Amino acid sequence: MFKERVIQDWMSAKGPSAASLQIVMDPDEVKDTHGSETVRIRTIIPGLANCTLHIETALTVDGPWRTLVSKTSVGETFDELECDPNATYRLDRYLRWRIVTTASSVWKVCFTQLGMFEPTGSGSQSVIRGGSVPGGVASSFGGSSETKSLVSGDTWTRQEGGR
Repeated sequence: MFKERVIQDWMSAKGPSAASLQIVMDPDEVKDTHGSETVRIRTIIPGLANCTLHIETALTVDGPWRTLVSKTSVGETFDELECDPNATYRLDRYLRWRIVTTASSVWKVCFTQLGMFEPTGSGSQSVIRGGSVPGGVASSFGGSSETKSLVSGDTWTRQEGGR
């Protein structure tokens, strides 16, 4: 059974020209993935300009942090992070996001992230390995709720308000 957690509720930020400015998830909000074999992250980005959103992992809250996935455009994506040392997106114990501005011009970002945490030893079969969902962000905001199938028997459900 998967446990869904909000990694980041809806967040919007913008700022003046600043190359290489970094905004990091509050250390008190960093997610501890202890006991999870796999974490599936749904990232919805309706606005992004002149910055990159990174998903990072570390063995301790103090780091060092390693980037797993970088988002550079608007859209809706699913990424699967695994504790397996041979995995493409190898997850350590802690998980956070980091925003880095990429140009000397006004930057902005608006996003949310939800995670489905698969407990160690649950035996679920994984089929999503990362990428975009057909229909992109537009499908995320239509109507009052939406359900997307990830794995046979497992679904994401989003209700009005982003939860």
